[in-house]
Amino acid sequence: MLYGKAGAAWAHSKYSIQNLTFWGNPLNFCGAVGPPVPCNPTGSKTHSGWTVGVGLEWAFANNWSVGLEYDHYDFGTRSVTLTDPNGAGGGPVSGPVDVKQRIDAIKLSLNYRFAWILP
Repeated sequence: MLYGKAGAAWAHSKYSIQNLTFWGNPLNFCGAVGPPVPCNPTGSKTHSGWTVGVGLEWAFANNWSVGLEYDHYDFGTRSVTLTDPNGAGGGPVSGPVDVKQRIDAIKLSLNYRFAWILP
């Protein structure tokens, strides 16, 4: 059986940038004066988007089937606020970052269908 699907999608994502001090500091998260401090801003957000997919399922024995499916999820570009506790001036600091999120997934499945008998 060949099939397609489409619909809405949601994802809760956690974001972090590790060692921002050593990779440049475009958001001025870390202290600009004095010795470098650990700078690892983090944030999270739930995104809504859309999904499309296509799949193939083959029944190879009684009650057994195997399937292969490809899904594409697109959550667009969203602004996420990242916060670091070691900000400039010694206190926490936050700043927005634009994140473009797309996910491609491939699923291989082995299925068994129970033969339920109703009275």
